[in-house]
Amino acid sequence: MEIKNEINSNKIILSTAYWPNIAYLSQLIFAKQFVIEKHENFVKQTYRNRCVILTANGKQNLIIPVESKSNQVISEVKISYKEDWQKQHWRAIQSAYKNAPFFEFFESELEHFYNTKYERLFEFNTELLKWLLNSIRVKKEILLTNTYNKIYTEAKDYRNILNSKVLNNNVSESIKYEYYQVFADKFGFQSNLSSIDLLFNCGMKYKNYLI
Repeated sequence: MEIKNEINSNKIILSTAYWPNIAYLSQLIFAKQFVIEKHENFVKQTYRNRCVILTANGKQNLIIPVESKSNQVISEVKISYKEDWQKQHWRAIQSAYKNAPFFEFFESELEHFYNTKYERLFEFNTELLKWLLNSIRVKKEILLTNTYNKIYTEAKDYRNILNSKVLNNNVSESIKYEYYQVFADKFGFQSNLSSIDLLFNCGMKYKNYLI
């Protein structure tokens, strides 16, 4: 569903994201309403097409290769299948989380996304987000912008803050306390990973850890 840009202060605006990080998820869950930016230009080297998981070798970036052109609108960016990134990502996720308490509970449904070829990045991210919200029983409609606005004066704008590698201090600490992680004994607790890290390790108790 697309909405106009008259967004009130109870709403936040977010960029699209591949398995959004925990800071993103926390803001989304506790906002009264959220809107996904559909009309911005694609920004390279952000979480729009990458996520971070914790593996036996430490943090690992999972990056979706895209066929982007200069100044291309995010909703038009196509996914590249020149390499079998789906198999690579799925193997990495399985390896990282096969021993997580709740991985098997979600595994069969999640595998679908790595056996189905979506044409565009925005569509793929949106379908993943729908699945994630449904899996954690968050009943919120995914709203989309209908035009691009550089500044939103009546909304909290997290399009770039939550998608940067160095998060703003106001949103970087999104958990109350450390939760169990499979490889924490080796690397210590790693904050603000992909939301699936919280999902696989905490299951439906995920919300107890969010601010």
